[in-house]
Amino acid sequence: MHRAMPASMPLQALFDELPLWLLFLLTLALVAFSIEVGVHVGRRERRHAAHEGPSQVGLATTSVLGLVAFIVGFVLGLAEARYESRREAKFSEADAIARAFARASFLPDSSRTAARRLLQRAATAGLDLEVPRTMDSAMVVLGAARDSLWTVASAEANAQPESDTRAMFVESVSDVFDAFRREIFIARYGRIPPTIWFVFLALTALGAGIVGYQSGLGSARRPMSAMAVLAVSLATVVYVITDLDRPNRGTLHMSREAMVALHETFTPRER
Repeated sequence: MHRAMPASMPLQALFDELPLWLLFLLTLALVAFSIEVGVHVGRRERRHAAHEGPSQVGLATTSVLGLVAFIVGFVLGLAEARYESRREAKFSEADAIARAFARASFLPDSSRTAARRLLQRAATAGLDLEVPRTMDSAMVVLGAARDSLWTVASAEANAQPESDTRAMFVESVSDVFDAFRREIFIARYGRIPPTIWFVFLALTALGAGIVGYQSGLGSARRPMSAMAVLAVSLATVVYVITDLDRPNRGTLHMSREAMVALHETFTPRER
C-alpha cells in the first residue's frame, strides 16, 4: 500500500538543498533587513510628539532578546542531541558487524565464508549510508545482504536447532540490521521539525527588528558596528545549528573511525 509522504518532508528536502553558505547569507540578509525595518519604523515614530522613549522600549527589547537566547539554546540542544544519536548509531553499527563477523567462525567453512563476505558488503554499504546521495543505493545493497544473510543463518539454525553457537550468530545478524534500521530512521526522520525552524527564524527576525526600532527611536545615526555584530552572530548560530542537523553535509561530519577500523580488520595490512 502506498503511504502518503508527510507534508513536512518536501519542505525539509527543499531546506536541505540550500548550501550552508547560502543559508548563512540569507539569514544575514533577514537579520539586516529586520534591523533596517525596525530603524525605519523607530525614526518615523520619533517624529511624533508623544512617541515612546528608548527606555520604554528597552524592557520589551530585553524580553524579546531573552526569548531569542532561549530558543537558540533550545534548538541548538535539539540539533546536538540528534547529531549524537546519529553518531552513536554508527558506532553501534560497527560493533554489531564486528560481533557477527567474529561469531561467523562458529559456522562451517562454506557458510562462514559466505556470511563474512556478506557482512563485509554490509559494512561497505554502511559507509555509503553516511552520504545522502548514495543512501538509497546503499539501502538496496543492505536489503540484498540482509536477505542472503538470513538465508545462511536460517539454514544453519535449522540444521542444528539445539546449537547455542548458531543461535548466537542469528542474534548477531539481527543486531546488525537493527542498527542499520536505526541509523536510517534517525538520518531521515530525526531532524529538527520545520515548525520549530519557523518559530526560531521568526523570533530571530523579531529580535533584530526590535533592536533596530529602539535604535531608531533614540538616535538619528545607525549603530552600524552593533548591527553588524548582531547580524553576523545570529547568522552564525543558524549556520551551526543547520550543520549539526544535516546528516553528513557541510563541515561537521560524523566520525568514520569505527567503520574504517572495521574495514581494516576485514583486510589486515601486510607487515
